[in-house]
Amino acid sequence: MALGRWRKTTKCMVLFVLVITWFTLGFTSLFEYTWRKPTHASYDVRKELQTSQHGRKRIWEELQVVEGGQMLSVLKKYPWLKRKNFVPNFYTKREWVDAASTSAKADSNFTIVFVHNQKSGGTSIKECLDRITTNMSLPNYVGIYDDIRPKRTISDMIGRLELMAKSNVPKMPRFLVSENTFGLCDVLEDRACSYFTLMRDPYERIVSSYQFCKYQLDDPLCCATDARYLSVKEWALHQGSYFFRQLQFNTKEICSPEAYRELVRPRMDRVSYKGRDVNKPPCWYRHKIVLDSMEDNEKETILEYMLSNLDTWFTVVGVTEQFNDFLRLLEHTYGLPFHSECAGHAAMETEYSTWLHGRTRADLMRLRKEELQGDKDVLKALYYDVKIYEKIKEIFQRQKEQLEIEGKWK
Repeated sequence: MALGRWRKTTKCMVLFVLVITWFTLGFTSLFEYTWRKPTHASYDVRKELQTSQHGRKRIWEELQVVEGGQMLSVLKKYPWLKRKNFVPNFYTKREWVDAASTSAKADSNFTIVFVHNQKSGGTSIKECLDRITTNMSLPNYVGIYDDIRPKRTISDMIGRLELMAKSNVPKMPRFLVSENTFGLCDVLEDRACSYFTLMRDPYERIVSSYQFCKYQLDDPLCCATDARYLSVKEWALHQGSYFFRQLQFNTKEICSPEAYRELVRPRMDRVSYKGRDVNKPPCWYRHKIVLDSMEDNEKETILEYMLSNLDTWFTVVGVTEQFNDFLRLLEHTYGLPFHSECAGHAAMETEYSTWLHGRTRADLMRLRKEELQGDKDVLKALYYDVKIYEKIKEIFQRQKEQLEIEGKWK
């Protein structure tokens, strides 16, 4: 009898273990399916992932495409390139973005970051933000700019923002703007944080920045050399693929006084720096000095990584040539009246008034652009930005098509 009871008990235990194992494997498989292949049925799971900090971190980890051992090696060397906080594209990654997660009106614990690719229409975006925040009684945007005051660096400003975010300060800025902002969401890990950007044809942008910097010598974009004494080709080689470097920015670290002493200053003599003050190069130029030391194969690997992840990092992107359509997308994405308030207004339309000399703006742009496009050295210098611009245009078109499919393109 004892042996019979033992056998019966053993069978029960084995059956119990099998049942528990079956339930565990089934639940795991179901979760993996809803996570990796999101459908309408998995909406509750995705909503939980979006609204919890742990869930958002998993989204950030899973959505970033990292292919090949070469990129893994690059990430070990430059770990900040794998971003820690973002809201995926509202149109191309719609299965992971709920409308509530991008509404700037409804959520005071939500930060919108404009990555300003200078001379691409960003001044118009900032003026539009000014108008919106004033009319809606929202906090003004905060610019993360190079500051000439020695006791206030960009690194200090970002450090203060990080402390404010961790302390959950009620007056935390809702809008952050500048050329130095990509990667800023990473220091605001406890807040939902969304990037958007506007990109221009890289050749046209170079021509525009060249003419601008002949008259705005103290602007951070201009002060690393003197555009008055350079040809447009020399200026293009000086600036290079500017947006490509912006997407690699690690502003808090590289633009700190410590990094300047240890990383930047020892290399300044080798690059023949022609700015006014060798001790105060602008933040973008500090990145240029550090990042230009990369091998060409590393840059190519990073470019492929960026092209695969642009619509993962940016909630919405635009192209300058279709500025009003971009405003329409911004309005639908964030629930703010970008198009209603600002359509038809572009500050960049008057930027060449000081150098037209009887010719049309279009003629001057065409001549300069043709000169640059026919030069092999310039082609190499702008190669990375041209590739990114082509991808941005593709994503922009997909965004518009998605909104048209939904019947919301008005």
